[in-house]
Amino acid sequence: MFYKIYPKSKVDFFRKLNDYEKYLYILWPTMFFLFSGNIKQERFIAALEKTFETFDFLFCRLKTRENNIHAEFSSIDDNYFSVEFEDSPHSLEDAFKNNLFLLPQQVGPGGGPGGPSVSDDLPLLYLKITQLKDGFALCFCFNHFFGDLFTILSILKTLCNYYNDTPIKMEIPKFVNVDSLLGKSDAYFFKNISEFRRFGEQINRTYCADLTNIKFRCDYYGRVSNCRLTFPVDQLNSFKKTAVQYISANDVIAAVLLKIYSSNPLLKANARLSVEIACNMRKHFGLPDTSIGPLFATTTLRDVEAHRSKTAHIADLAVQIREMVAKIDKSTFFEILNWNQNFPENKENPSNYLPSFLVNPFLIMITNWSSFDCTDIHFGKGNNIIAIETLPNLFVTTITFDNRDQQKLVAHLALPESVLDPAKQLGKQSGLFSLIIT
Repeated sequence: MFYKIYPKSKVDFFRKLNDYEKYLYILWPTMFFLFSGNIKQERFIAALEKTFETFDFLFCRLKTRENNIHAEFSSIDDNYFSVEFEDSPHSLEDAFKNNLFLLPQQVGPGGGPGGPSVSDDLPLLYLKITQLKDGFALCFCFNHFFGDLFTILSILKTLCNYYNDTPIKMEIPKFVNVDSLLGKSDAYFFKNISEFRRFGEQINRTYCADLTNIKFRCDYYGRVSNCRLTFPVDQLNSFKKTAVQYISANDVIAAVLLKIYSSNPLLKANARLSVEIACNMRKHFGLPDTSIGPLFATTTLRDVEAHRSKTAHIADLAVQIREMVAKIDKSTFFEILNWNQNFPENKENPSNYLPSFLVNPFLIMITNWSSFDCTDIHFGKGNNIIAIETLPNLFVTTITFDNRDQQKLVAHLALPESVLDPAKQLGKQSGLFSLIIT
């Protein structure tokens, strides 16, 4: 069943996507919030209508105009938001085993509207509520141009506040134009097209001259399996104490992934791997977590020799990753913005540059959705959040949490079948994680 929410008045929002946002708009992250208890549909709709008054830009649609992409509002009648409801005979346990049935009808199994491509007149967000036998699930599939996990959390916390009829405790969210963060003194230009392309590789944008003959990551690895690597938090905390300096759980999981990919027997002896980690940039710019926009950057540990990481201790690799992450600052984001603003100067087509994690088989991309405060995320007494799930894929590893019987962090990914046995063995030897094929 679908319910349509209409804006009460014309929405004053128009955005012609810049080249950074064009790069992001082909991406549709999908997340499932799993709760105990039951959701009251009428109450939820009333809360959602109020939430959309705060986040009214969500009524806009993505439209193609002469090779440009706009987020714009046309009319009150045309720019409604459609939310989907479904009663399912499945259980929460079923959702953990296979979450595809939780997807909105318009979203394909790879995420996004039928897949990773974008066509004209698409909403910024798809939302589905599934009532299960012993709980319920909220699925958010959103276009990456307008935000990230913190954007969705701002929407979700506002929704919970209205549903629970509690006072709004958060700042009014504001859309941040990322171009405005780059001052004149921070801008620079590239000498020639070769320098522009080399710098693109440094920030993990791969130039593809012929888009019709692209060899994607999956073409290198062949058969893959969707997996969950489950890390008990107690085990992670104990392991972190063995390192010579501070390391985070995220660092440990990244190090584990590096060792797993290094164990691939298909790798050549001189193969070099890289680990790319997404980082929230709001604090670096003094912005509140409620700020709306794609306010994240990535940092990369490069040229890790596979034969060395295969035999290295997990803690030592985690220290290397921590040292890399500690170096991230405003300049990291400036590099990305500068490069994207130089497309017109270099007469390049942004569509010829793809995220490197789509095409580079030696790049491990990681994003962490587990480290936020979910205290205020509940829909009535006892209807608490249990876990966050996502769609596993070969391109990006997403870390979430699962609090069912004990606190656990879960890495969702698709692994080449050639590394499944080494991964299981590493889990047993280290005592850090278990591997489940979904």
